[in-house]
Amino acid sequence: MTPAAFADLIARAEQLGGAHLLPVLRAAAAGSIGAVFAFRDSHVSMRELKTAGRPVLLVLGDDDHHATGPAGWPDAIKLVRWARCIILHGAGGTPEHL
Repeated sequence: MTPAAFADLIARAEQLGGAHLLPVLRAAAAGSIGAVFAFRDSHVSMRELKTAGRPVLLVLGDDDHHATGPAGWPDAIKLVRWARCIILHGAGGTPEHL
């Protein structure tokens, strides 16, 4: 993603009330991390997660009023096996938890 595209994405997230995503987007824009966003019932490709020597933050979006829990993530077992380290934090996407 280009710097201009990242800047646009960050501005749109802020305008749409997604302030909780800003630290992640800024870190990805700076090249500090790779960031992958997945939503309920979606699949995550291993290609997305293999980011040239950087840690990857995988954000699983399931914090609305229709939360499915682990059953909503068909790739969960594959992702757990792949990960070198896992930090699991369920906080409803509020800024003070990021």
